[in-house]
Amino acid sequence: MNPDRLDLLHTVADTVAAAFAGVRDFGPSGLRDGQYALDLVADEAALGVLRRAGVGVLSEESGFEVGAAGTGEVVVIDPIDGSTNAARGVPWFATAQCLVDAHGPAAALVVNQASGVRYWAVRGEGAWCDGVRLQGSGCREVGESIVGLNGLPPRPLGYRQSRVFGAVALDLCLVAAGVLDGYVDCVDPPAHGVWDYLASVLICHEAGVVTTELHGDDLVTLDHTSRRTVLAAATPELLESLVRGAGSTLGADLPPDRQDKAAKPKPRATTLDDDEEESDHERVEYNAAGDALLVDLPSDADTHSVDVGADIAALDYAADVQAVHATRDDELRAIQQCDVFVTFDMNTGKTFAALRALVRGDDNRWKVAQ
Repeated sequence: MNPDRLDLLHTVADTVAAAFAGVRDFGPSGLRDGQYALDLVADEAALGVLRRAGVGVLSEESGFEVGAAGTGEVVVIDPIDGSTNAARGVPWFATAQCLVDAHGPAAALVVNQASGVRYWAVRGEGAWCDGVRLQGSGCREVGESIVGLNGLPPRPLGYRQSRVFGAVALDLCLVAAGVLDGYVDCVDPPAHGVWDYLASVLICHEAGVVTTELHGDDLVTLDHTSRRTVLAAATPELLESLVRGAGSTLGADLPPDRQDKAAKPKPRATTLDDDEEESDHERVEYNAAGDALLVDLPSDADTHSVDVGADIAALDYAADVQAVHATRDDELRAIQQCDVFVTFDMNTGKTFAALRALVRGDDNRWKVAQ
């Protein structure tokens, strides 16, 4: 990714802020339901900057434009997410942008235009809020969780408390920051376009927070007509509980594989027996951040390297992972200190829980604790 691209997103947000400061008409645009005059002002300001940069644009307000520079980069943007909040004077609305390149979401910026607070992430470099690195809360139990909602479920999902703020881009950033433990979109059929959530999904991923789509659909799309139902959680365990609760409560038509996983807990992984051959099992290497570096499949499959953002569909849940190897002692220590590792496939929008806990065995190898 061009290292200047995050600066570009900041420039767009600044330009939108300046344009919004001059808005006097907070009424409907008259062009479509749910669109305000302020949305058009913000969109025009953002497009001017993005067109000069030559990148493609997918905007909620104006659709898709091919970039003049021919780089293939596309900025997915909601110039004002939370337009009703903005129109009513509720200080919870944002400019949300995600730059997508050939490898998927590469850089993201969500700016609360009421307060100036900025959340950002660059692929592989962590997530930040005004210079402070973000990390999820670590909450695992739904009964202990405080969850953000879009809309209200027909009945509670088992959480301890809930909050409804009205701007999904910022709501998801609160999960990345550990302020909320999870987020559930309670509107079904799906109502959110990719511009609403994609920037925040990258920020969540870089903060170690897991995200998914209720129906199993890809979260990464450049289709202006596609709509998604987004969920996020601090941990895979909490996400599974929220998916199960949302699926049953909302009456969503879940795909068979998601129904199976929601119907019963995943079995815990076990250690390798000393007399078992390691080549008959999968091997996963991690860096200190917990990102999957290598998937070594059984002998009847190909071995291939993967980066976060690549297709890692062969790696599924914890029960499928038998042993872990890392290349340096500091990576081993980092792995030992964590309970759960998560890798996120940006091509499919799916999250894969990798390991629950590790111990060093008698053979000085790190293995999944029983």
